[in-house]
Amino acid sequence: MGRFGWLVLVCMGVVVSGCGHQRKPLAKAPEPPLAPLQQSGQPRLVVQTGHTKALTSVAFSPDNQRVLTGGVDQTARLWDVATGREVQRFDGHAWAVRAVAFGPDGEVLTGSEDQTARLWEVATGREIRSFGGHDGAINEIGRAHV
Repeated sequence: MGRFGWLVLVCMGVVVSGCGHQRKPLAKAPEPPLAPLQQSGQPRLVVQTGHTKALTSVAFSPDNQRVLTGGVDQTARLWDVATGREVQRFDGHAWAVRAVAFGPDGEVLTGSEDQTARLWEVATGREIRSFGGHDGAINEIGRAHV
């Protein structure tokens, strides 16, 4: 399975990604880190090469410094907004990751077509716990405000 590039437009702290139906391999992202948006104030075009198939979900961290993505490639990935670089990969689902969210203590929660939700440790990418027994795909993750 080949790697496909994803175009991500980072503009004023907002990440917009797309792949469409025609996916062609793109050039490798530049090696030097990109200047933080706060310094340049200009939109930047970043080539994301992490996911190998379509994205299905996106969530910003509470501090807006990281972006969490889920994909059909059965992974979730954590990205640094300022540099566009992948920070962590969460691998363990048997089917597409359809939902992603940040937990209250900085952990990551993913939901999948494999009918499981999984809790992940950000620093290591290690699965903390799997929640199974669902009757269908998990397509959305909500958070109670108490």
